[in-house]
Amino acid sequence: MQVVVSSVGGKWTVLAPQSRVDAHTVDDFEAAVRKELAAGARWLAVDLAGVPYMNSAGLRVLLIALKAVRPLDGGVMLARPQPQVLEILEISGFLKMFAVVADPAGLS
Repeated sequence: MQVVVSSVGGKWTVLAPQSRVDAHTVDDFEAAVRKELAAGARWLAVDLAGVPYMNSAGLRVLLIALKAVRPLDGGVMLARPQPQVLEILEISGFLKMFAVVADPAGLS
């Protein structure tokens, strides 16, 4: 799986996975998240526009990121989830923990 990494507003690190996030691809997604955290990222935006499906393996990585940045007064934002992924986030209660934005380009 390819995870495109970029920066927005000099503060946010944007990670954009480009496929399903499930047991077969989650290692690449987790490695990208951990790499950015190790590099000092405290504000992560996960752009889900390229993710047609996410299961509990992907949700676990989102929690890893959130638990890593909270003690540093950082945060994790989700952007542009496709309808199927948005439904999974809603059913799992993740929308209570993560804010969702329409476009990560607008973060500052």
